Amino acid sequence: MIPTYNCAKYLRETLASVLVQAPGADIMQIEVVDDHSTRDDPAAVVEELGHSRVGFYRQPENVAAIPAEPSSPMITVLAALAFRKHRCENTPLT
Repeated sequence: MIPTYNCAKYLRETLASVLVQAPGADIMQIEVVDDHSTRDDPAAVVEELGHSRVGFYRQPENVAAIPAEPSSPMITVLAALAFRKHRCENTPLT
């Protein structure tokens, strides 16, 4: 999950980084949740970079679940690392 609010520039950088590192869609789901941005268009960024690999949801109104000043936009990426079962079983822990 990638929350965003008025920071499409940073969303672009974040999505590009996540998509390069992400395992396939069968292993990891990527969703952007917009807190009703008013200064930019995160949906356009998701459409441009996500190519149907990234889901998008826009809050119907700003819920400000994470307080942030508009002058210091925040993107928090909560990444779950998933390894294929055979990889975990066959990789020694050293």
